[in-house]
Amino acid sequence: MTQYQIAVSNLKKVFKLRGIHYRELAVGLKISESGLKKILAAKDGSFERLNQMCRYTGVHLREILLDPASEEVEFPPSIQSEFSKNFLLFSLYWHLVYERKSMDMAKERFGLSDTQVFKLARKLDHLKLIKLLPGDRLRIPTVRPVRWVNQGAFIRKLYQEWSVSMIKKLSQKTSHSDDFFTLRYLKIRPSTYQEFASALSNLEAEFQRRTIQEMQENESELIDARFILGMDQQSFLETSRLKTIES
Repeated sequence: MTQYQIAVSNLKKVFKLRGIHYRELAVGLKISESGLKKILAAKDGSFERLNQMCRYTGVHLREILLDPASEEVEFPPSIQSEFSKNFLLFSLYWHLVYERKSMDMAKERFGLSDTQVFKLARKLDHLKLIKLLPGDRLRIPTVRPVRWVNQGAFIRKLYQEWSVSMIKKLSQKTSHSDDFFTLRYLKIRPSTYQEFASALSNLEAEFQRRTIQEMQENESELIDARFILGMDQQSFLETSRLKTIES
């Protein structure tokens, strides 16, 4: 896809998420609906015209220029084995690469000495996950959307533990007021199920673009946020382990 086509594809997702119809947009831009469709169907075109659409929909042009496709990251068995043997090694990797926090913060967070944190960083360098540079400097991967693939035993266990821990915390009444948790059961047509799944995927893609943009602009003002998306075609009763308590 060309950069123009990527931008148009992302813009169409914004239209759908915000309930903006072509007819409404055409009126706002003072062009015909057929003319608008030609612009959006082209392989190349005017980014100034796309910028006008962005202003109408309330997004920045730079947001839709980001390719939402996640880069696939694979941890071979050798790396997962190292993470399994030393979870602190993985924790430092996550701290540096995904949370974009400093080595000094890692020492305080994990209770490590200079020697200990350098030893772990050197191991990450050996595994080619980061790059140690002269003067105790680091080179970490650039900010980009990623998707872990070929999950081994370590990654599967990590997903399970993080998911259970997060849901258990959020389901408690003592959760922070800014937290959000909802659990729902729906009875819907298969087509509606697919539409719902697609809408969730598009929503995740839009905010993934935003997080990449915000991390590239100014990391100092950002907060940590985590979320889980999941749905299946089952009843809660099929997986429930609750037992009836007789009085």
